[in-house]
Amino acid sequence: MPKVGMRHVVAALVDTASEIAGQALTYKDALIATRAVAADITYDRSENKYYADDSLAESDNAATSGTISITGSEFLPEARAALFGLKVIEEGNVKIYRTTSEPSPYIGLGYMTTLIYKGKYKYFANWIHKMQFALSGENARTKGETIEWQDETATGSIMGVSIDNTGAIAFMDQVEFDTAGKAIEWLNTKAGYTPPAA
Repeated sequence: MPKVGMRHVVAALVDTASEIAGQALTYKDALIATRAVAADITYDRSENKYYADDSLAESDNAATSGTISITGSEFLPEARAALFGLKVIEEGNVKIYRTTSEPSPYIGLGYMTTLIYKGKYKYFANWIHKMQFALSGENARTKGETIEWQDETATGSIMGVSIDNTGAIAFMDQVEFDTAGKAIEWLNTKAGYTPPAA
């Protein structure tokens, strides 16, 4: 099924009190991270091979971790503070967002993708249970004779978590819906995000 769209990037802080093996994580302080442009995920795998009788007899290629790059139109200051752990300082009527030596927080992150199959649209809610963004740099370019659109990309590490009694390590959930509204509602519920009143 070819993908034909992506939107609704929602994120929330992992509630550290919920980090108990075998139990689902819960989240707090949810927000819309950015207006979606692209998401790229890769997984690291163990790639352990066992040979017997002069040939490959067993192979373990289980996922051990992952990397995600989220490209958005912008990461506004409030989102940058939440996702990257910037320190917020208020001086009079001015709010300062300060990059410090403190690590970025653990978050859950989700987004919706749209696919088309045999002429019908399908909507997938994608939820990463636990991850951590890393500040990698800042880029800006001056305006020339024509506008050169400048979006932003944030890259982070995907971590495995034990969220049920199966013993399996979970990285990401994907849920199929027949409407975009249902997919977005599922993501909002997962993150604990309440959209602002219209």
